[in-house]
Amino acid sequence: MPHDAALTIRRATRDDLDLVAALYEQLVEDQVARGWTGRPTPAEESRRYIARRLHRADVHYLVASAAGAPIGFVEGALLLPREQLPVRLFRRLFPDQNPRAALGYIHNIFVTADGRGAGVGSRLLREAITALKAQGIRRLRAHVIPGNEASFGLFAKAGLLPTQTAVEGEV
Repeated sequence: MPHDAALTIRRATRDDLDLVAALYEQLVEDQVARGWTGRPTPAEESRRYIARRLHRADVHYLVASAAGAPIGFVEGALLLPREQLPVRLFRRLFPDQNPRAALGYIHNIFVTADGRGAGVGSRLLREAITALKAQGIRRLRAHVIPGNEASFGLFAKAGLLPTQTAVEGEV
């Protein structure tokens, strides 16, 4: 992205389904290229997932554009709204969290190769955090695939530090 190109970030609408789905597919391709060994969700299933969530008030899809071209997106949401989750279950799932404090989650954040290195990811993350804080979150969580140092750095700049390591595999 040219540094002189105006960056705009806006909330995605239902009309942006194709755009967000295409950016999501680029994110998956990027993760696989970085060595991610998870099982990618089929494109049509991902599209249905995005379509169901685009209109929800507790989910924030934000799209970044420069010179009219989409260059990134972030998906942030209330992880488990505390009003819908019994305190006992909340404590079992999140023993280190206060059940009275809303927890936000960054499901996905992606910047195209053309947009990297220009602060697009930082702006997307800041705006997602602002939107989630307006809904009452006090803590934020995200998962990062091993080796994605750019994402670790992005989250660290926002004050999020690694707290756990997950393992996963076929059994």
